[in-house]
Amino acid sequence: MKPCYFLLAAGLFALPGPVLAHPGHASSAEIPALAPIAITPDALAGLPREVIAFDDHGTARSCEGPALVTLLEAGGYPQGTSLRGAALAQGIMVEAEDGYRVLLSLGEIDPLLGKARAILATQCDGVALDAETGPVRLVIAGDDRPARAVRQVVRIVPVLPEAD
Repeated sequence: MKPCYFLLAAGLFALPGPVLAHPGHASSAEIPALAPIAITPDALAGLPREVIAFDDHGTARSCEGPALVTLLEAGGYPQGTSLRGAALAQGIMVEAEDGYRVLLSLGEIDPLLGKARAILATQCDGVALDAETGPVRLVIAGDDRPARAVRQVVRIVPVLPEAD
């Protein structure tokens, strides 16, 4: 029996079109506009501080600074029970002075969802970060490799899905 390539090809063209959002979910057009956050001493002042154990290329460190989610909450970024539907497609780009960037989803750092604890460290082992590393460094608990530990953090930029 010969294969019927014509029928196979015709079947491929009969596949359904693009997947549409569930009618009960918000579209990306309904996501509120979020502003970038400049990382300055004033932006971090007064925020509660947390401590995270951190493996810095084989050296155990104890780093301290405000929780990233606390800063995002102050900036109006959705989290907790408001982080659902189209908002789960949002993320942030943490940018360094030298242009290094790391992308994080809001869901992965949310305390009710991904639970990845992240801080904007201003000191490690009780000492303020030096000019090469700080004054602010992103530190994420549990990373086996510090590739996402952005040094010299200067800005957090929202990453939004394309409009529908």
